Amino acid sequence: MALVSLVRHGKSARGFHEAVDPDLSGRGHGQARETAARLCAALTRRPVESSPLRRARQSAAPLAEVWHVPVEVAQALTEVPVPADMGEGRLHLRRAWLDDLLARKYGGLDAAIEKWREDLIAHILSLRTDTVLYTHFLNINAVVGHALGDTRVEVFRPDHGSETRVRVEAGRIVLEPGSPCPGGPPPPLASSPGPG
Repeated sequence: MALVSLVRHGKSARGFHEAVDPDLSGRGHGQARETAARLCAALTRRPVESSPLRRARQSAAPLAEVWHVPVEVAQALTEVPVPADMGEGRLHLRRAWLDDLLARKYGGLDAAIEKWREDLIAHILSLRTDTVLYTHFLNINAVVGHALGDTRVEVFRPDHGSETRVRVEAGRIVLEPGSPCPGGPPPPLASSPGPG
């Protein structure tokens, strides 16, 4: 059995519709330090993995430094793939795209998104050691949804710096008791939380 801590990175300096790979904001760096202190108090030293994106790697750094372990970058932890025509110069298109995606379910989405989710779940299932993973909003939702058999893209709203624990046992992902647990549908979207 492996106990897996899914940590959402700290708050970014710029939004999903403003930058492709932003750094953490000052607040985000503070959240990263607070999360590291909380995890150090609750967990023994273990591997730390991160999405390749800056905000996740920067969030992982304080914990890795205290534990004297490297931050292993795992491509499977990167955020959901965005259509190619929404890169630099067209980032403003991402907000409407994300709002639509958050209201949908897996099983009929773009092939790249379905593969991203499959690769993420396969990575989690491959873990044999207790591990801390720094990743993104939709990644955590995808893992929790898989554990619950819920195909909604947005199952719940993990905060920046929050930890959601799952365990891998007998080829299954199980939500750990006491983890933030979705209780029904997510609240209406006043503004996009960003997948980060």
